[in-house]
Amino acid sequence: MANWCHNCVRLTGEPENIAAVNAFFKAIEHQQEQGNYELPDFITAKNKGMFEIWFRDEHIHFRSAWSPPINALIEIADHFETGFINKYEEPGMFVYGKAYYHEGELDGVSLTRADAEQIGYDEEREVFLFEGKEFDNDEVIIYSLYAKKITDFEASHPVMAGKITPSPTANDEPLPGQEQVRKAGLKR
Repeated sequence: MANWCHNCVRLTGEPENIAAVNAFFKAIEHQQEQGNYELPDFITAKNKGMFEIWFRDEHIHFRSAWSPPINALIEIADHFETGFINKYEEPGMFVYGKAYYHEGELDGVSLTRADAEQIGYDEEREVFLFEGKEFDNDEVIIYSLYAKKITDFEASHPVMAGKITPSPTANDEPLPGQEQVRKAGLKR
């Protein structure tokens, strides 16, 4: 059985093109509710499964097996002439990232093995260690690293970030469970 990757996609581009992509995802959502899920032929990517689709404000949420279906999202964006920002995570495999796609250009940021290796664990005291502090769980650390990498990426890639910066009402929303984790975990 696959580990599920949560995807939170925000579309960019002309409003009528974004509306067409939203309608496309709503049609997939309806197909899944009916037990009949088929994607059109223009989507040829191997990893293209998008399950449990739901909408919140300007975001499309769905689950995919193991990793984000970036190539399928690119094919959808190219077909409808939009761009996208996909913030994704699959904690079981330490897959956390944010992909930016605009006018045929893909860029992004993700956590790496080196990021994971910054987190220590004291078995005797049963605490996680990071930057001289102790934590009850590693999720607070992971989300802090994740947020910092995204901020650093956007600061160092102003052209890409500037092309797809959303309106003030379209800020990134936390992935499910992320806000609760941020509020807990610091031990000392």
